[in-house]
Order: sequence, then C-alpha cells, then structure tokens
Amino acid sequence: MYRIKLSISIVVYGESFLQIKDCLLSLLSAIPQAISYEITLVDNGALELQKNNALAINIKNFFVNLPIDYIVSSKNGGYGYGHNQAIFKSDAEYHLILNNDVYLMPDSLKNAFDFMQRHPYVGMLVPDVYDMNEKRVHLCRHNPSLWISFLRRFAPNFFKKIFHKQLNHFEMQDKNYNEVMFKLSNPTGCFMFCRLDLLKRLGGFDEKFFMYYDDSDLGRRMASISQIAYSPSVRIKHVWQRAAYQDKQMAWVASKSALYYSWKWLLK
Repeated sequence: MYRIKLSISIVVYGESFLQIKDCLLSLLSAIPQAISYEITLVDNGALELQKNNALAINIKNFFVNLPIDYIVSSKNGGYGYGHNQAIFKSDAEYHLILNNDVYLMPDSLKNAFDFMQRHPYVGMLVPDVYDMNEKRVHLCRHNPSLWISFLRRFAPNFFKKIFHKQLNHFEMQDKNYNEVMFKLSNPTGCFMFCRLDLLKRLGGFDEKFFMYYDDSDLGRRMASISQIAYSPSVRIKHVWQRAAYQDKQMAWVASKSALYYSWKWLLK
C-alpha cells in the first residue's frame, strides 16, 4: 500500500495571507523532490473571526495543484486541537508540527529525514532555532518546575537577572548547541519532526491545553516511549510572536496552562 512520506500541519488564527504564504514557500522549498507530502492548514479562526474563508481562497489560488488541504475548524479549540485534526487524518510515515511564523532553511527537511533514518530509536527531532536577527535561541530545555514557570512568565526583568543562572540552566545554555543532543524531554513546539505512529500512540496533543505548555506535555510523553533529539543541521528561523507577553487575555491562557501542567506533572 502506498504511504505518503511526510505530512505537515499548520494552525492559523487570523494571520495574514502574506505571513502564511511566506511560511509555505519556505516549507515547499525545503521538501526534498523525491519526498511525497501533504500539507494541512487548520483554520481555528475563520468562523470565530468571520473571515469568510478569504485565506482559504487566497491559498488555493496561489498554490495551484499542490497537496494542501484547508480545514475550517468548527470551533477554536486551541493549538493542539488544531494539529490533532491533521495528525489523526494522516497515514504518513513522518509528521511535522509547524508554527505559521517559522521559516525553514533549504536543507532542513533533508537533514531531518537523514537524521531520523540514521537514528530509528528517535521519535521526535527538534531544530536549531534562530531569530530574524540570526541570533540563536536556546530552545532545548529541562522540564519546567513551578518556580521556573513563575520566573519565566511573571517575574520582572530585574528579578530574572537575579536568578539568571537557574533560567540559563533551564534553557540548557551550558550545553553545546553545535552538537547533536539526545534524551531531551521538553522540546520547542514551533517545529516537531515526529514519527507519526508514535504521535498517534500518544493520542496527539492533550487538548485540555488551549495554548502554551502543550509542547512540554507532548514532549514529556514522547520521552516516555522514545527519544527526543536535537540536531544543529536542522535549522529554522522563528519570528517569535509572543502573544502571552503582549496580551492580558493570552497571559491568562498561559497561566491556566501552567497550572494544568503543574497539576498533571508536578503535583501528583
């Protein structure tokens, strides 16, 4: 039976066509020619924001005859809810969970495939992340404690400076990001290159997380049945739209997710 090699899911909520187009163009340029693929865009905001499928029409007209499926969610169930719709309809070998503000380097997916084929015990691969100023972002992290969650989400900058050693340790800044790392447990959610069978075995994302900490939870569960690895050969750029720090409503969402994560993993 023919099996697609790679499926990709991207969740959108009110983003512009220009942003999604640029993300898709970088993605398409990174997919090796011999690789069969399918892309699923899950629009969590089309109905809630009354966008009248304008983004879907623009995507269809611009990306003609490409395997891009556009799903309009019946509700805005959150980040994990959106990705789960794509995860459970696919039968591919690998699945890429991708943020819509991420841009891939041309050889990133080729290197990801090569890495996973060389390391069959790895269930999830995460990338070397740079911001738009070409500065490396340390996104290989230890599992968050209640204290670290408080420092990162709520503490003022002067307070963070006092405890910078603890924060640096959490971000594994003592590790060499120019080398491959194995046995991670708290990966970045902006780019997760996974074996789809394992994702399905885990049940995908826990949809009780609307946003934030859903990647930490998924990583922790993946690490219990497989290995999570980091490779500097898989390089991406991330625009970093930090809504949790810019909007009071999203700050509340982040706080609820932190509390649920703590109840699920730290308080039992």
